Amino acid sequence: MKKSLKLTALGIVAFILFFVGCATGPTVDLPTTTTTTTTTGSKAVTLTKVTSFGSNPGALTMYKYVPADVPANAPLVVALHGCTQDAAAYAHDTEWHVLADKYKFYVVYAETTSSNNSSKCFNWFESGDIARNSGEALSIKQMVDKMKTDYTVDNSKVFVTGLSAGAAMTTVMLAVYPDVFASGAVMAGIPYKCATSMSNAFSCMSPGADKTPSAWKTLVTSAYSYSGTYPTMAIFHGATDSTVKNLNATELVDQWTAVHGTDQTADATAAVGSHTVKTYKNGDGKAVVIYYSISSMGHAISVDPGTGEKQGGATGSYAMDKDLWSSYYAAEFFGLLSAQPTELVVTADKETGSFTAGTAIEVTLSVNQTADIYYTVDGTAPTVSSTKYTAAISITGAAGEVKTLKYFAKSATAESAVVAKTYTFTAEDVTAPVITADKETGTFTAAITVSLTSNEAATIYYTINGSTPTESSLVYSSPISISATTTLKYFGKDTAGNASAVQSQTYTININNNTDPITPGVMEKVTSFGSNPGNLAMYRYTPSGISASAPVVVALHGCTQDAAGYAHDTEWNVLADKYKFYVIYPEQNSSNNQNKCFNWFEPGDITRGQGEALSIYNMVMSLSGKIDTDRVFVTGLSAGAAMTTVMLAAYPDVFASGAVMAGIPYKCATTMTDGFTCMRAAIDKTDAEWAALIPANTKKPRVVVFQGTSDYTVYPGNADDLVAQWTGVHGTDKTADGTETISGHEHKIYKNSAGVSVVETYLINGMGHAITVDPGTGAAQGGATAGFAVDKDLYSSYWALKFFGLDNSDVTPPEAVITAPASSITAGTVSIDVTATDNVGVTKVEFYIGTSTTPLSTDTTAPYNTSWTVAQDGLYTITVKAYDAAGNIKTVTKSVTVSGGQVDGVKPVVTVSKDSGSYSGSVDVVLSATDNVTASPAIFYTTDGSDPVTSSTKKTYTAGSTLKFTATTTIKVTAKDDANNTADIVTKTYTITSVYSEEVSATVLDHALAKRINWYPDYGTYGAKYGYQTAFTLYKLTSTGTWVDKDGLPQ
Repeated sequence: MKKSLKLTALGIVAFILFFVGCATGPTVDLPTTTTTTTTTGSKAVTLTKVTSFGSNPGALTMYKYVPADVPANAPLVVALHGCTQDAAAYAHDTEWHVLADKYKFYVVYAETTSSNNSSKCFNWFESGDIARNSGEALSIKQMVDKMKTDYTVDNSKVFVTGLSAGAAMTTVMLAVYPDVFASGAVMAGIPYKCATSMSNAFSCMSPGADKTPSAWKTLVTSAYSYSGTYPTMAIFHGATDSTVKNLNATELVDQWTAVHGTDQTADATAAVGSHTVKTYKNGDGKAVVIYYSISSMGHAISVDPGTGEKQGGATGSYAMDKDLWSSYYAAEFFGLLSAQPTELVVTADKETGSFTAGTAIEVTLSVNQTADIYYTVDGTAPTVSSTKYTAAISITGAAGEVKTLKYFAKSATAESAVVAKTYTFTAEDVTAPVITADKETGTFTAAITVSLTSNEAATIYYTINGSTPTESSLVYSSPISISATTTLKYFGKDTAGNASAVQSQTYTININNNTDPITPGVMEKVTSFGSNPGNLAMYRYTPSGISASAPVVVALHGCTQDAAGYAHDTEWNVLADKYKFYVIYPEQNSSNNQNKCFNWFEPGDITRGQGEALSIYNMVMSLSGKIDTDRVFVTGLSAGAAMTTVMLAAYPDVFASGAVMAGIPYKCATTMTDGFTCMRAAIDKTDAEWAALIPANTKKPRVVVFQGTSDYTVYPGNADDLVAQWTGVHGTDKTADGTETISGHEHKIYKNSAGVSVVETYLINGMGHAITVDPGTGAAQGGATAGFAVDKDLYSSYWALKFFGLDNSDVTPPEAVITAPASSITAGTVSIDVTATDNVGVTKVEFYIGTSTTPLSTDTTAPYNTSWTVAQDGLYTITVKAYDAAGNIKTVTKSVTVSGGQVDGVKPVVTVSKDSGSYSGSVDVVLSATDNVTASPAIFYTTDGSDPVTSSTKKTYTAGSTLKFTATTTIKVTAKDDANNTADIVTKTYTITSVYSEEVSATVLDHALAKRINWYPDYGTYGAKYGYQTAFTLYKLTSTGTWVDKDGLPQ
């Protein structure tokens, strides 16, 4: 039961002032009967109370208004009153019913009570009422669901609007149910989650809360994990509102423009009478936010009583005549003001076509207005005496039979044309489609594209992360680009529902095939590293004693420099010797750029798969098989720093982090002229615009920025723009979470919502255009001074290395806890949720089910979760692995019992690679097992004749290993799945025969044998090895008949 809010007298007054306060005009309490009527001048409205619409955790009341002759798939508007009001009062003031009668849409009025809130306010500030699937928010959503159940509502045209407290609740519904509502109209409202307590609520009302657009956006996007298009918003606010201050309107603009990824500068400003209207559009030119500032109006809605097309509404204490009917303009923004069709149109959900014989098809008929439908299924013309349509029509036929459905609709005033649909029944299609990949498993020396085709109309589903594809996986629509070693799995499903078996191809991408020799301790030029469209040179440094899977740092020089000069200044080679990682130095030349600058401003060089960016990528890939692909980093100075941001943006799946030394944001310029403007930090973009330049990707590299405060070549303002760009990519704001001073220089840290450092900056006092070094022998010292390397007591390469996690100081694995699902669940689709933290930062979390060695999925950003669909009952083990940048791994498991689904009674099937029989010398055997549910059933075996299920001597087989038997052996094999089903025992007996079929003794006097085996003391294989022998033994191989000596050498 919900508790009433206990307010002081002053609090009640304040709440009443904010949330519409007094009841208006002829408002009356709604009775408990099914209808209530209120009158607005000559316009009467009858609302119908709906007494059952779901669990209703918010204890709200539902009223609906249904106009006459509503067509099929009509829109729906949900209207939310203010404090002390009720549904009838709000209907009286707004006259949404008048618009509904004219433009044919449904209206739902949600009503709260004094038992929920002493002032009858919607609880827009209570955490339990403003979260998805909770409290009042869920109750309102259930009202929408009820309308969809009772009527044919257009799912894409559901809207919500409200005044004051109802307006604040409107923003709640848009934030937590963006998949339900297409748009909202906020009348004197407040941004979502401005307050989560009563005291915060007063502060939000006045003076209002001032946050960055990014911070406001995060409050919305964190309310529900949603990848679709968010609702649009119309804002109506009195210019002299002293109860809900105008700051709230501008903060609403900030919040919802940021949600839509656009800026806070109006794209159009117009006037409606004396009122100002500002429109904010997205990149496609669509209006996503519109703001009506109503002049000389306080805390109220605006109405315009009259008989004109745009006039309506009724005046009251909080409904003021300002010559603008806010309901009308909200409806216009919603797209509701189109004339409704007058012609009766009947449609069937099954078009003329072929269907499987013997299987009934269900045909649903619908009409665009209120009317009766009549039909026949024998081909005769229907009349009003024919069967009246009341439910889906079931039609079936034998193979070769044709059925014709004819139908029409008739209302009190009109009659539609007769429509015919022909359904041909054919033999059942039970053949699965054949899906073909144009490239089979193999090794490739460059990136490839793979095309999938079907021999019939079919939908193809696939994965590229090794998991088994389902109908929730990616849908194939165009060739798949593969630039790193990948396992592609795919299947197809035809229109008859037949699904092919899952097929798998593994593509090993091994650019240059790693044939280039590596000389440790030497900076060597690599002449072949795959395609080189950017015409760059590659130098590589490999320290001695490097591991088989080592990190790699790509270091990009500045203008007029070369690889050797940059290696000298930065001393990355010295760090590589100490911490054991590869260094790659790409080198520019004057034929590409007269100043030997990387072309960070040329579109053909800064796009994935093109020009200089592709050349640098191929340099990394030339080390395929030798490097840790989770620890690839990039850094650079000036033009090399600008190219660093290019590589992070174009290849976020390759580079984990980057260090930018006097750099520029990605795509600041796409021409040389713009390049000079960018260097002066004179490109004016909002934070959101900077972030939007980075292509969307689930992988989000971390960035550290080093910038001289006296740099007049690449101005320091670029550092601020870089922070805006990359904090925006990570969904956090530009407020530093930590600040410290290192050697007199300011160091700032920006963390994401999981507390991981994602952006850091070092502002080097008094330094111009250069990198900072700190020559010396200390642990944090290094680098050499030069024209573009200045001693500022801070060795930038070392601090970049620490940011990358390469200093080997982090030996602490992450912490991980599986928070969901519970230990006992019902079969279906559930979320596996993990809380993972690390002293430096979590880089990824992998999810595994059972004994499978292939991840179900991988998540690289918090909150860490994945969906798991389980249909079979049984005991399952969930395994989670959390990784940090230093390569530390934390593995946790959780046992989950699944019930309420299919009982898995299917045994695994065991396969033994070799059949029983006789084998010469030895036999190699591989065991395997398959199961309908468990990916990798556990395999057990014995070789002593005992039962592998119960025997204490049973052994557990290691998947993929080879068992070698050199003596006669009987092996018994079984397997168990996750539901504890045991496979039938498979028994194989291997009889091992002698390698040799004949054995002889020979002496030097046995000239016939000696000749036969090419034996003489002075020559011949045996003589050459053993010298003169008077006697020896020879053996004849059973398999080939060849004679050999005791060492197996042929004679």
